[in-house]
Order: sequence, then structure tokens, then C-alpha cells
Amino acid sequence: MELNDETIKKIKGLIVFAVIVILLGVNWRHLCTLFLYILGLLRPFILGAGIAFVLNVLMRNIEKHLERIRKKGLRRSISIGASLIFVILILLLVIGVVAPQLAASLISLQAKLPGFAEKAGQALYTYFQDNPQILESLEAIQIDWNGIYQRAQEYLSLGIENILSGSVIAVTSIAGAITNFGIGLFFAIYLLAGKEKLKSQAERTAKAFLPEGAFLRL
Repeated sequence: MELNDETIKKIKGLIVFAVIVILLGVNWRHLCTLFLYILGLLRPFILGAGIAFVLNVLMRNIEKHLERIRKKGLRRSISIGASLIFVILILLLVIGVVAPQLAASLISLQAKLPGFAEKAGQALYTYFQDNPQILESLEAIQIDWNGIYQRAQEYLSLGIENILSGSVIAVTSIAGAITNFGIGLFFAIYLLAGKEKLKSQAERTAKAFLPEGAFLRL
């Protein structure tokens, strides 16, 4: 085999590829952790891109009806605002339809619970009356009430701590979700406001690194 420059270059490429594969195989857990961390950082921007994709469908239709407005910036601002208002109204309509039904179901369930408890108590009373040997067996069992009381106190204290920690986690999660949504919304507005410029940059980048026709036109 003749070792010319092209062959040496291919051998070097294979060696580099093999080293990369070995490093990925050895450190795949750390890479997965790093990937999830980066994905968490990019979550607001991914959400913003999704919001922009949905709003863009409405915005294009609204802009078609605002062609009389010559100022492009004003037309774009009105179309973005109208799209946001339309989506918010749809969400409020869905919440307004679902929330009352959910509340009515919970109220109905709450109203039925006392009757269910009473029927369950009557059924247990009848069952014990028909099977007195069960009561006799229960009376013969020696129960450590002090131990049960102490364990109950321990479980109660642990339960209160879990509830408090869970409340803190829930509040933190809600605050994080609101923050991510706010960042995503602003990012979506930024994308929609300059989508032509971003489209041009994306197409130039795709043409530079991908074969012709391999990228999707926005």
C-alpha cells in the first residue's frame, strides 16, 4: 500500500474518528448529563420557537388584510399583537368551558362523599353483626397503642416536612415555568418581528453547509 498524502490524510481521519467514538463510549453518562443541562438552558428558546411557529400562521393571514398600511413596522406590530390577543382569547375560552365543568364535578363529588361514607359505615356494621367472630378475633389481638401513637407522630412530622418541602418545590417550579414562558414569549416576538432577516441568514447558512435543496424554506 502506497503511503501518499491522501492515504495519510485518510488514516489520520480514521484515527480521529476512532478516538472520538472511544471518548463518547467511555463518557456517555457525562455527555447525557451535559446534553440535558444544555437542553434545560435552551428550553425557553425552544418554547419561544414553538410559540413563534404557531403565531406566524395567524400573523401572515392578518398581514394580508393590512396591506393598506404602508409602514411595515406598524403592520408587523399590529399583526403580532392581534395574533397574541386571538390566542389568549382562545385559551380563555377553553379555560372558561373546562373550568366550570371541572368545578361542578368536584362539587358533585364532595356532595356524594358523606353519603358514600355513611353507606360504607352501615355496610361494615352489618358485616360485623353477621360475623361476630371477627370482632372476637380483633379483641383477642394485643395492640401496642403507645407504639402506634409514637409512629403516627413521626409520620405526621415527616408528612408536614414533606408538605412544606413539596410546597417550596411547587412554588419554585411555578416561578420557573412563568419565567421560561416569559422568556419564550419575548423570544417568539423577536423572531416574528425580524423573521425575514432571520430567514435570509438561515438560508445563507444552509446553502454554505448543506447541499442545494437540502434545507427547508421558511
